[in-house]
Amino acid sequence: MDIFVKFRENHGFSDVWPIPLDDLTSFIVYMFRKKLSHSTVSGYISGLSYFNKINNLEDNTQKFVVRKLIEGIKRLGGPNQKDTRLPITRDILEKLLRSLAVICKNGYETKLFMASFSLAFHGFMRVGEITVDCKNKQMHTVKFENIKLCDARLEVLLTSSKTDQFGSGTTIVISKQKNKNVCPVQIMANFIKVRPPYLGPLFCHFDGSPLTRYQFSALLKRSLSVIGIENNGFKSHSFRIGMATTCALEGISDEQIKEMGRWKSQAFLRYIRI
Repeated sequence: MDIFVKFRENHGFSDVWPIPLDDLTSFIVYMFRKKLSHSTVSGYISGLSYFNKINNLEDNTQKFVVRKLIEGIKRLGGPNQKDTRLPITRDILEKLLRSLAVICKNGYETKLFMASFSLAFHGFMRVGEITVDCKNKQMHTVKFENIKLCDARLEVLLTSSKTDQFGSGTTIVISKQKNKNVCPVQIMANFIKVRPPYLGPLFCHFDGSPLTRYQFSALLKRSLSVIGIENNGFKSHSFRIGMATTCALEGISDEQIKEMGRWKSQAFLRYIRI
């Protein structure tokens, strides 16, 4: 309680009970800027919640915005938490794609992983948008029926995503490239030609079973080893980080990168590694 009382005194907030929602959200932002950990912030808010309950006061600590702020601090890991994931650049992507013919057990699997790696990079994709998890959850996974191939571009409809929980939908447009070794349109066309006509997740094995997060990450790790790159800093999210970095290096504006990557906040700036 003491830290909250001092916060109010130092920042000109009135001694009002129950605690107004604005006071709570400002207090959480204050603690985040003071570099307090998620567990510490959560502990202080829990203490305020307990005080409200024993005094029969309205408990605004359970409001949606308060819970989301605390979740956000946990997700960010605090201001001092350094994101050590490395970017997969266009050059690294090309090497990864070439390695798949050596690693994969047959031609179909090669085309499957080439297409998934390529879309992960060029589409700023989150891993949950191209794979399913161990429980076969596919809430935001792109579907075969939501892909449209044209001569000069690839259109991918995401019916929902991490930042589109209500399913408004967004269409990602990816243009053709001169270098056929990394061209996302050509690579996707090669995969679609051999993919069985199953509806559901776009990336599936020949028997129709969907590509899993584990399989995607495992192949990425093996591919990095084959091309001689230490893989400790590379994760599935490195494709998204890499595309953001690549766009920045190529002179694309911050606002365009934010829109292309479907970010709703300035968090995209942490993905640009220059």
